[in-house]
Amino acid sequence: MNAKTDKVIETPRLLMRRMTSADLPAIAEIFADPEVMRFYQSGVRDRAATVAWLERNLERYAREGVGLYALIHRESGELAGHCGFIVWELSGRRELEIAYCLAKKFWGHGLASEAAIACRQYAFAALDEPRVISIIHHQNEASKRVAIRNGMRVWRKTEIKGTPVVIYAVEAPDPACDAASKTGTGRPPNRSA
Repeated sequence: MNAKTDKVIETPRLLMRRMTSADLPAIAEIFADPEVMRFYQSGVRDRAATVAWLERNLERYAREGVGLYALIHRESGELAGHCGFIVWELSGRRELEIAYCLAKKFWGHGLASEAAIACRQYAFAALDEPRVISIIHHQNEASKRVAIRNGMRVWRKTEIKGTPVVIYAVEAPDPACDAASKTGTGRPPNRSA
């Protein structure tokens, strides 16, 4: 695969592209770190579990048109982690989650927030999603901060597969309200004029 043609989203410091089997070594290294995987239900993943995870993600691209994308750190060229989309069925409604995971060496630089914000913008502008969510382990304070920086607020608290989680959500902006704020009148612009 060609990274240029598989590019999905760009930010000033990151390139998000579809994952390939060539990403396995870098992903396996991230998934082998107990600190990175602390809040994942699966915990640390061995190579076989990482292969299965990568295959499921590649299937998402074909089945759902979206998935988790490789986060390439532009300055170093390294795979810094992943960020992208997971489709869920919650309470009988399709929901699109923005999920993220970074290698520990890339923590503390705002990259997860930068990637998540870009995914939110992409979901609303390119995918025409009415809302996006992030499902976060109830003790994962760093991921909660990323969700808040991404404009999300707590939507609900629940359990998924026996794990307590907090679901953050943000609705797509209403185009009429957005246009009204630009006119300074509080009313949408007169399109017939």
